[in-house]
Amino acid sequence: MTVGDVAVLYCDLDDFRIINDSLGYAAGDHLLRAVGQRLRHCVRASDTVARLGSDEFAVLLDGGRELPETFAERVLAALRQPVSVDGHHWPVRGSGGLVVAGRTQETTEVLLRRADTAVHAAKRTGKNRLVVYRPGLGSAPGAHLVAGTHLADALATALRRGGRSAGFDVHYQPIVRLRDRLPAALEALARWTAPGRGPVPPGTFVAAAESGGIVGALDDMILTQACAEIAVAYPDSALRLHVNVSASRVTDMTLLDSVARALAASRFDPRRLVVEITETSRIDDLHGAREVLDEVRALGVAVALDDVGAGNSTLAAMHLLPVDVVKLDRTLLEPPQDGGRVTAMRHPMITLVHALGAVVVAEGIEREGQVAELEELGCELGQGYLFARPAPLPLAPTRPWAACGGRLPAAEPARGADPAA
Repeated sequence: MTVGDVAVLYCDLDDFRIINDSLGYAAGDHLLRAVGQRLRHCVRASDTVARLGSDEFAVLLDGGRELPETFAERVLAALRQPVSVDGHHWPVRGSGGLVVAGRTQETTEVLLRRADTAVHAAKRTGKNRLVVYRPGLGSAPGAHLVAGTHLADALATALRRGGRSAGFDVHYQPIVRLRDRLPAALEALARWTAPGRGPVPPGTFVAAAESGGIVGALDDMILTQACAEIAVAYPDSALRLHVNVSASRVTDMTLLDSVARALAASRFDPRRLVVEITETSRIDDLHGAREVLDEVRALGVAVALDDVGAGNSTLAAMHLLPVDVVKLDRTLLEPPQDGGRVTAMRHPMITLVHALGAVVVAEGIEREGQVAELEELGCELGQGYLFARPAPLPLAPTRPWAACGGRLPAAEPARGADPAA
């Protein structure tokens, strides 16, 4: 699979019948309309979204700067956010089948049939996951699956072994200062090559970790490895390190212990660490989360809220949680497709974040025009394929970074300094 491939994503909602049976057909129709809107917000103007059946959707991806598998995982992640139906927050789950067009000219019918085969494989192997079509998938159930029934068990076994010997690696993507394109931070991103399966998409194995109750172990392993690697690779730098932590953990004081252990083991400067709360689940107890995050910040560590503007992020979370950095969801950068409503949200969102005393990072930057617009709106930092793709250490300098000789900012003298300064 390569960037620019044309692909078809087939999405089939899981257990949709339960909604019709429990709340009625009007509620089911409301949920389907909400799903359709989410799909349209996820895709680009050049992509096509179609509803094929009662609870089945297809997306034609016409290629671009992103791997089709990465794009598909992002679409399914957007679908997983609850929908408000008759005053209830109803969880949405969907199985996905992805097929990438080959060099031969497959017909639309062939592509849809292969995508349907992949989505049925996802249904057979536990639902709520993505399966990429491979030759022989339909004739050999369970073969060539990206995610299978025992994925959570395989992940748990790998986590017990730990490290690269179990197929784990950490890739890093720079977060740059928009004014000069110099890196201000690196985000650590987990990668896993499962034994006998090959590379597993991050969204797939993170979802498996969540459902299997082992996401804490995954978070801790990446946190420990990333702190150790960056402490050695950039010992005298102000370069900050963002490490993802599942939202399901932020009400548990074991998170504080995990952060403290990782810092002690690596002797990493806590002023350079940013714990980034990812949108894997809703934070229901914001007051409990605040207590935990206050303790984490007392170590000298900063806190970031990810994917603001989409999913579970709310104004209440931004207001109540002790947040130092807010990362704007990439959907806020997409070209207007809804009369400009998303575009109109950018400026007030950035203004609000600044009013709360936090720093703004814009995610998913792919075009130069986006940089100029964000700078005009007062956004300090950015991240995206325009600057660099995730990669293992040693990182190749980005183009502007390379032009400066690959130098990094000097060590930060004190906590609390603006990371964009």
